[in-house]
Amino acid sequence: MRSAGKRCAGLLLCQLALVSATWSGTAWADGANQLFVEIEDPGQLGRILDHNEADVARRAYLAKRYRVVEVNTAVLESDEPFYLNLFDDVSIRVETLELSTGASEFNRRWRARVLDFGPSGQDVEMLRRGLAEAEKDRAPHIPAGALEQNFMELSAILVSYDVDADSGVANPSGQRRFGRVSPEEPSEPVTGPDSPWRLIHGAFEAFGLSRVSVFGRGGEIVNYAVSPLQWSPRYAMVVEADPSRIASYIADPVERKALAEEYLEFERSLPSEEGKVTMGEIE
Repeated sequence: MRSAGKRCAGLLLCQLALVSATWSGTAWADGANQLFVEIEDPGQLGRILDHNEADVARRAYLAKRYRVVEVNTAVLESDEPFYLNLFDDVSIRVETLELSTGASEFNRRWRARVLDFGPSGQDVEMLRRGLAEAEKDRAPHIPAGALEQNFMELSAILVSYDVDADSGVANPSGQRRFGRVSPEEPSEPVTGPDSPWRLIHGAFEAFGLSRVSVFGRGGEIVNYAVSPLQWSPRYAMVVEADPSRIASYIADPVERKALAEEYLEFERSLPSEEGKVTMGEIE
């Protein structure tokens, strides 16, 4: 017998099967503000991938597809809607609801509303109606409004980084790993023959979006995530999750155990990261 949660999920998928993904981001988002920017120089992209070899391999292992991008964080502050262009065929129009200080003065939290998943708002209205219907049969442990919030709102964290202008080494702002870092130091690089270092405070912000849920062509839920690269956090990796590669998604215990063991073996095969440093930019 299925649990209440599974019955609710099944009902939701049936009701929303018509709200399928028919996105063609490049066709209808031309000229619009977009959050993600392609790295056009193949040499630069290659160097970024090399510097983050294990990190990229680890995420790619659990993904159907992925890409590495720069993040145009300036659009997050815009009063105008813009596009969360995850892939060429998945481009979601959103608007910022809030951009506020996060857990510390060096972090910010971004919250946004999904306006549409395609060239018009029709898909969103259909989705809202389906979610409202599914809400009536939600499992008791699911809070009221949680279904709509899960699909119609996004939340991301931005972390500020300081960069040594000479070496390019980056560290999260305020962590004092450069020896004399303090918020009182000038925001511009310190110059002059007697200066032992030149630090750029708040040189960039790393962007992390843990989940974006949309509906695939068959009405199935497709999950995406955006995370800063471990050793080059100025750049981010956009991933479409592959449920068949994630052990926690597998119901059969034997298959789940085999998949988990396979992943551990994969982890052991990754190259050593000893001596790696976090870089602010890779040219």
